[in-house]
Amino acid sequence: MSVRSFLLGVSAAALLGVSVVHAAADLKTPLGALRTYAAAIHAQSVPHAMACVSSTGKREKAVVKSMLTVMVANEHLSKIAVAKLGPPTTRGGKELASASSGYKAMQAKLKKAKVSIKGTEATITMPAPKGTKAGETGKLYFKKIGTDWKIDGEKLFHLAAVKKIPSKELATRLEMSDQMAEAFNAAADDIQNGKVKTWKQLHNDVYKKMMAAMGMGGAPAKNGATGGGPAGGGVGQ
Repeated sequence: MSVRSFLLGVSAAALLGVSVVHAAADLKTPLGALRTYAAAIHAQSVPHAMACVSSTGKREKAVVKSMLTVMVANEHLSKIAVAKLGPPTTRGGKELASASSGYKAMQAKLKKAKVSIKGTEATITMPAPKGTKAGETGKLYFKKIGTDWKIDGEKLFHLAAVKKIPSKELATRLEMSDQMAEAFNAAADDIQNGKVKTWKQLHNDVYKKMMAAMGMGGAPAKNGATGGGPAGGGVGQ
């Protein structure tokens, strides 16, 4: 999988982020669950985001936590990059910056979103971008668990496939995901300490760190970074 494809996948999911950092949890409707999940990602709170996603089983929960942690790390890097480097000047920069620049666009989309509820299952279809047709990538699935609505983790993160992954292989993927999140956080540190000053430098910095995380280079720079991420692959594709 290419770095660009990975960034596209993570950025697409992180675009759900809204800037209401301390929004109260609202899981009483599918739309409320989506807003709560989005606010949690934007606030960089993995526990609050996890509370909005349905998952069963220890290993499934581990994957969801890992995926969300990488998304939060991407959000962290995106915010710092936009604040310190200004408007993105490269394609990769625009993809990265989208994690923290979609608030107004997302608010407009939520107002036009179509909610369909059938019993304990629901879908939210987001309006398609101009010049494109609505497809599966613009649809999110929800489940009602007790009295709360939650994003269907099985569909969002393809958890069915997790059941088939041998334990040793899954552990390796989760470890690599931790390094992916670390790469995003380390890149954010590189901006903060002045090592990275342009979007082009950032793109190269992130690329090298991600290659290292995937075992195609040296160990990723630490720079005091912490975090964890997905077990490989894009999000919600």
